[in-house]
Amino acid sequence: MTAPAASAPSTTQIAQVSGRRHRGLVRRVLDRPAGVVSIAYLVLLIVVSLIGPFITPFDPNQNDLRGVLRPPGLDHWLGTDDLGRDVLSRLLVAGRVSLLATAQAVLTGLAFGVLPGVLAGYIGGWFDTIVTRVADVLLSFPSLFLALAIVAILGPGLGNAMLAVGIAYAPRFLRIVRGQILFVRNETFVEAAISTGIPRRRVVWAHMLPNAWPALIIQISFMLGLTLIIESSLSYLGLGVQPPNASWGSMIGGSKAFIEIAPWLVLAPGLVIFFTSLAFNTLGDVLRDEVTGGRER
Repeated sequence: MTAPAASAPSTTQIAQVSGRRHRGLVRRVLDRPAGVVSIAYLVLLIVVSLIGPFITPFDPNQNDLRGVLRPPGLDHWLGTDDLGRDVLSRLLVAGRVSLLATAQAVLTGLAFGVLPGVLAGYIGGWFDTIVTRVADVLLSFPSLFLALAIVAILGPGLGNAMLAVGIAYAPRFLRIVRGQILFVRNETFVEAAISTGIPRRRVVWAHMLPNAWPALIIQISFMLGLTLIIESSLSYLGLGVQPPNASWGSMIGGSKAFIEIAPWLVLAPGLVIFFTSLAFNTLGDVLRDEVTGGRER
């Protein structure tokens, strides 16, 4: 008498297993003090940046030539710049600009990198060879230099700068997704999903791609920190946000001539850039440790 054949897992069962694994990762990250502190800082920063334009004590673009380069005090908590503008007000407004630009660059990289990575990993063959060779060529250039080259073609401006950075990031996301698709392409749960009659396109997007998200989220965390520095560098050079608008990088770039007599002009945006980049990278470290630790367990 033969034993009855085990039934293949349903789509719902497979999705539930994937969901439990991802929820377990979130819980493990929240159990780490470094993860909690990083997330709390970033959430607070995002909230303050979103409401910043509504809580500024002064008009961030209003010149006051009678109050040029005032040191921090009760009226201007972070002092004023060379045009008499309140530094705190500009810092609050610049936060939204810098964070939105950073998010735009990373989302652009995902948009240009995920789909080719999925197709390269799943189709394979000559298509995979062509896509990976193009990615290798782009990866041979440092991200900042490639972004500068694209900005030179498209012209200065924050939108063009972040589009350039996103294009420079696309090969990194492509290789991560391709590797994860190759890793799970012949796994049992994929074959089980196909055996139930689910269309292959749905198997790829609903069952194979979700397995790439932990690795993608780790890379996104690191890329957000790096993007913030690159955006600040481009704005510092005058290739990002244009006056009178401000980002943290442009605030430093516009104040470099006064660093000796008014160090507070570069101190505030510099510290915000430092701590924000540190928070993104720390969160990425925690995620990486928990993902690799989870696989080992």
